[in-house]
Amino acid sequence: MSTILLATIGKRDPFHEGEPTGPLRLARETTPDRALLVATEAVRPQAEATAAELQALGIEVAIDILDDLRRGVPDLAVSVSDLLLAGRDLVRRHPELKEAEVIACFTSGTPQMSTAFTLVVRSLLPDARHFQALDPSQTIREPLREFDPDILGHLDARDRTLESLARGDAAAAAASGVPLLHLPSQVPPPWDQKALKAAVTIAEALAAVENYQRQWLAQLAANIPARAGGVDLAGLKAWLQQAANDDLAWGAELGACFLRLDSLNRPTQAVLVAATAAEVLLTAGLRQCGIDPDDIRDPARLPSGFSEVDLMPIDGGRWRIEGAQRRAKLLEALSPDYRRAVETHAGETLRARLAGARNDAVHKGRQVPSESLEAAKAYLEILAAAVGAPAPSSLPTAPSSLGALVQPWRS
Repeated sequence: MSTILLATIGKRDPFHEGEPTGPLRLARETTPDRALLVATEAVRPQAEATAAELQALGIEVAIDILDDLRRGVPDLAVSVSDLLLAGRDLVRRHPELKEAEVIACFTSGTPQMSTAFTLVVRSLLPDARHFQALDPSQTIREPLREFDPDILGHLDARDRTLESLARGDAAAAAASGVPLLHLPSQVPPPWDQKALKAAVTIAEALAAVENYQRQWLAQLAANIPARAGGVDLAGLKAWLQQAANDDLAWGAELGACFLRLDSLNRPTQAVLVAATAAEVLLTAGLRQCGIDPDDIRDPARLPSGFSEVDLMPIDGGRWRIEGAQRRAKLLEALSPDYRRAVETHAGETLRARLAGARNDAVHKGRQVPSESLEAAKAYLEILAAAVGAPAPSSLPTAPSSLGALVQPWRS
């Protein structure tokens, strides 16, 4: 890809007090293939002198005079609105700018030219790199410096990323954060990039949970560092890796996902995830008791009270138990811990309320009532405890835990 220097020209170009001004200084340091100089008629001689210096460096040069782009416009050199239109016309006249790597320097010319052309290039050539040239007599550091004209927008996006993650809004956090990991500018951002990348990866992992993309969870968890920005992430990383490989952990993590969705006031999605979490935990609990409800080969092993009506035949002379209600009934018969939860905490009532809300939402399009969400929250807690899974509210991915995790990165 070719490189094009795009620069405005002012009265002091190409030299001031023996020092090269911005366009020439940038050209000497970056050696672009071509240069496009933008000037008013009043400084045409300075533009031509700058062009001669650049041509001596082997750079192909073109000069565009603003007065020709916006004929008859008074005060063109100081009118930001008219300079914006001239800049738009300039980019249209030079479509090669969109096919090249553009390096821009607008510190020569009037302050209004600098403002207008920075805005034009930021809008129409978003991958361009921006440089400013400081007066060498007024700086003790490098007088030519790259800067990011979008830095305020990027900082705002960084803040939105962290705020969204703290709320448990994984999709919003990833949407704000992913573009910040691929900024074209070579200027180091004013934030801890490792911490931001960790936040984005955590958000992508939580989004995978929300979308039941368990197959991606292990790789996403592996990409989370053990520590970033002074925050210990080892526990969160280990937990997500466990959820990717262990059914009890996966069910508990779905429970935490329910809590995140509930806190975001997304009741229908929340109750659907809660119902799935309950089935995962019930199934994992049954397997701990020695019965796989998806692969029953000897119905005689089932406790009394289960008949053929509770079994669905599948290929190979095998059966499965269909539905959360039947699986809960079987777990109650097999697990003393779950039986106590049902008897002591009205577990079956809570489960039925969750199932009813889920069915009403799916089959009737009804709104999920708040009491059903509370029932779901209570049921998942007692179910997790009964089958030996961690409580969803205690997990590092629960909303309160995420808020505490992100806080150090927000300063």
